[in-house]
Amino acid sequence: MHAESCSGCDLLAMLAGDAFADQCRQKSLVELFGYAKTSVTSDTVCEATATYPHPEIHPSLAAAKELLVRYMAQRMSTENDLFFNGPEIVKAFLTGKLGHLEHEVFSVLFLDNSHRVLAYEILFRGTINACHVQVREVVKMALQYNAAAIILAHNHPSKSDIPSASDIAVTRKLTSALEVVDIKVLDHIIVAGNLTASMQEMGMM
Repeated sequence: MHAESCSGCDLLAMLAGDAFADQCRQKSLVELFGYAKTSVTSDTVCEATATYPHPEIHPSLAAAKELLVRYMAQRMSTENDLFFNGPEIVKAFLTGKLGHLEHEVFSVLFLDNSHRVLAYEILFRGTINACHVQVREVVKMALQYNAAAIILAHNHPSKSDIPSASDIAVTRKLTSALEVVDIKVLDHIIVAGNLTASMQEMGMM
């Protein structure tokens, strides 16, 4: 049986068993992978639980999601000119890393001269709707990786993908500070659940 011809329920059954697939028949994949609050509640749903990324996610689904995120990370580390040739890969990777989180974090993709990923780091963590970004620490880490460019990213637990005034301000501060050491800020991507917003594409930088 080819996976492409299977229904979503069939694929769930392959990963986690028939009983789980039947229990979750009414759930969307967005809910099952932790990007949205569950709309169908039951004490029997997802009895086999995992702590990543949410306790209601079946461990097999968490493992499948993590494998996909790691595949994207490996691809980003080998593909030339990733920013221009594969922006959707970057967005999908960041969604996998940040979309399910219920507190705000600020992360950075450090890139080489060919825009391949050298490293991904979560640098700052905050409360449910705030994260204090220290410009000096971002510059320090970029120099440590000898990065030629970076992509900024953070999540909005509120699930709004609209950049805030503080998002714009911190982007400008970082861009100015990194210009001094000849490191380019290519984009600042906001992750809101399963949605992403690129400040570069929106003409905000």
